[in-house]
Amino acid sequence: QDVFSLGAMAIWADEKYEIELWALWISCGLMFALAMTFLGAERRHPRAKQFNYAMVAVCLISAACYYMMGMEPEPSGIGVSTVVQANDGSRPEYFFWMRYLDWLLTTPLIIACICMVAELSVAEILFAAGLDMLMVASGFVGAQYVALMWPAFCVSMFFFIWLMAYVGVTCFDHASDLQDTMPRRACRVRALYFLTLISWSLYPVLYILTSGMMITRVMEVVGHAVLDFISKGIFGVLLLRDETMLVPRPSARALEKRQEQQEIAQRMQQQGQYAPAPMTSGRVPMYVR
Repeated sequence: QDVFSLGAMAIWADEKYEIELWALWISCGLMFALAMTFLGAERRHPRAKQFNYAMVAVCLISAACYYMMGMEPEPSGIGVSTVVQANDGSRPEYFFWMRYLDWLLTTPLIIACICMVAELSVAEILFAAGLDMLMVASGFVGAQYVALMWPAFCVSMFFFIWLMAYVGVTCFDHASDLQDTMPRRACRVRALYFLTLISWSLYPVLYILTSGMMITRVMEVVGHAVLDFISKGIFGVLLLRDETMLVPRPSARALEKRQEQQEIAQRMQQQGQYAPAPMTSGRVPMYVR
């Protein structure tokens, strides 16, 4: 009976490991497909294409990390996952450190995209990206070293709350400025922020459940895969669906110059002369009768 019980446990362990591998490989394929979709999207304005490149980088990095985690030769995590001990030392915990490398590289790009849509300054974007990287780095320390698990988790949550509060306040202030001239863009900024806030808030919940041994490693892997798809894939689709919301507003000086060109063109046309048509950025002027 003991032999049959051990055999059943081994079969169940193999089945669970297959579920983990399926989750990793499906996530890899989805992220790669999204990256190719974002890369092939048509963009008429060159400034809008930068958002496509950012989301392509996010999805490709995520796909590469899932590929590496899916190449694990056995559940012990040789090569990519590092084995650490649980709090009571009774069982091993399998730590996918590649996840944190993924987040360290991709989450600053996601934050930068939100800030760029809201037209924040370069200094504000860099500050938000710095808070994000500190959040991920402290989370990595807590996941790697059990003795620092909860202190590092608290530090990571501190930076997470600071990051979300800072991005929310600054982006909403800029969105209020956009409300009169570009109301749909202001609404899109809020939608991107709340999608990120809600999806990112579920990662600490998953971490607590995993650290408290309330869920299995299979549930952890599947949960991270689902959250990554929402926070990166759904975010990218929502971000890139409308090109007009990705083009920055012209500056006051550019608007004044364009108005002057239009007035000069109208006066010259009234006099029956050849008048240069108002120039658009980056194009050769055309002449009209």
